[in-house]
Amino acid sequence: SPSGTGDVTDVSDDDGTNTGDVTRKNFAGSPGLTLIKTASDPVDNDSNGVDAGDVITFTYVATNSGNVTLTNVSIAEAQADFTGTGTLPSPTYASGGSDQDSDSATDDLAVGESVTWTATYALTQADVNAGFVENQATATGSSPSGTGDVTDVSDDDGTNAGDVTRKNFAGSPGLTLI
Repeated sequence: SPSGTGDVTDVSDDDGTNTGDVTRKNFAGSPGLTLIKTASDPVDNDSNGVDAGDVITFTYVATNSGNVTLTNVSIAEAQADFTGTGTLPSPTYASGGSDQDSDSATDDLAVGESVTWTATYALTQADVNAGFVENQATATGSSPSGTGDVTDVSDDDGTNAGDVTRKNFAGSPGLTLI
């Protein structure tokens, strides 16, 4: 104060009409989720070329591409989209993620964080005859606003949203005459 008698204070006001109104700025979060799904080459279990029983490993990497934390992120395969004739792959947690909601599960994603799942699939003879298997998976996570889930259908390489993951392979035809 100019006379040195003390400091002058004032409580902020948001519009100048009511002293002490709280200043508040609302902004919208923007949840986002990106899923990349890849497939390994078949593991030739018996060293005789690709045949029934050989195994493909699918890897699913979900990344929080938004600006808010996502919780309870999961991956699901859809039988309707799968060209394989065997048992539908079932993704299981492999690594990454964190526990953002204190439920002891690492299925949450901070902004920019990723989590990885894997699944295996044993080729059938029909798959070997077709020469490929393909499909897509869906990642789902809960946004903190409670306005609903955010989802993404997998892409195979991150360059063209929604590409199916397709694994081509060649069987080894053989004929032995006796």
